[in-house]
Amino acid sequence: MELGNGLVAKGEANFLAPPAPQVNPREPPVAYHRDNEQQGRDWLARWNIRS
Repeated sequence: MELGNGLVAKGEANFLAPPAPQVNPREPPVAYHRDNEQQGRDWLARWNIRS
């Protein structure tokens, strides 16, 4: 999840849990933000999209 201000968190979720979705995020280290940016660059490169 992107939290803003350069923070990205990972976690586990069960979106079908009754009575409401359950989301358990982890602490957002800076490395997750770098990973998220790299994933975006990789996705764009895969589809030949220039950013």
